[in-house]
Parts: sequence; structure tokens; C-alpha cells
Amino acid sequence: MIIQVFVRYAGTHSSRRSLSKEELRVLLEKELPGFLESGEDQDDAMEKVFRSLDSNEDATVSFPEFLLLVTELLAACHKHFQEEGAS
Repeated sequence: MIIQVFVRYAGTHSSRRSLSKEELRVLLEKELPGFLESGEDQDDAMEKVFRSLDSNEDATVSFPEFLLLVTELLAACHKHFQEEGAS
């Protein structure tokens, strides 16, 4: 499923092997609504997410780089549910 989501958005504005900043934004808005909504400006939040994922600084997010986001989200969810179960 993770591969299918990546492939669905990759290549609409860039290479099919990576996500441009705009492709990542659309992916996050459609697949994780509310993810970019925080106390800070949505553009600033998007910029921070993109910079943190683009580890090789090629102005795109490859699938391995995208997996970092997925891993961090899974770890945060796991921590949340562990804390909920402890109370």
C-alpha cells in the first residue's frame, strides 16, 4: 500500500522515481489530511518536512527518503498507543 501511494503521486510534476515538493504536498493533503495543519504557517511546515526528507538535497524525495516519513509516523503512532494503554 505504501508503494502504491508513492507511485500514485510521483511523476505528476517530476520523475516517476521521486516526489517534487508539490507532489509531496498533494500526497500529504490527500492521504494525511490535517498533517500540515499546525500552529505554524502551512508553507513553513511543508518546507520543514520537505527539507527533513530530502537528505541528498536533490530537490526531490525518493522512495527511501519517503520511507523516513512513514517510519516516523508509525513510531509516533506506536508511542501514542503505548502511552494510551499505560493509562
